[in-house]
Amino acid sequence: MDDRTKFGNRNRILEEDAQVGLNQVQREIQQIVSAIARARGMTMVLQAGTAALHDNTLDISNEVVTHLNTTLPSVYIPGPNEDPEEIAKSGKYPVAPFQMNDQGGEQQ
Repeated sequence: MDDRTKFGNRNRILEEDAQVGLNQVQREIQQIVSAIARARGMTMVLQAGTAALHDNTLDISNEVVTHLNTTLPSVYIPGPNEDPEEIAKSGKYPVAPFQMNDQGGEQQ
């Protein structure tokens, strides 16, 4: 029973740590998609799977992934003595907001 409790606690900690990393990626993707949409004059962005019909020339997926890999090359996973909930609340991660310039390129 002690082992079951111990493994359950470890599993919970791993899940919380993974969620911290996933939240960093999701926040960064949201910022990148918003910046690209503004730069291109888009008023709505849908996931391709949610649209019955879409024009592939408007697909920004590759551009989002390219910018995501540049902007967030890794995610922060809490150490053994760090509380994932406190880190998530801190707003410390991810990195600074992503912005596009008027020519569609990333601003420095």
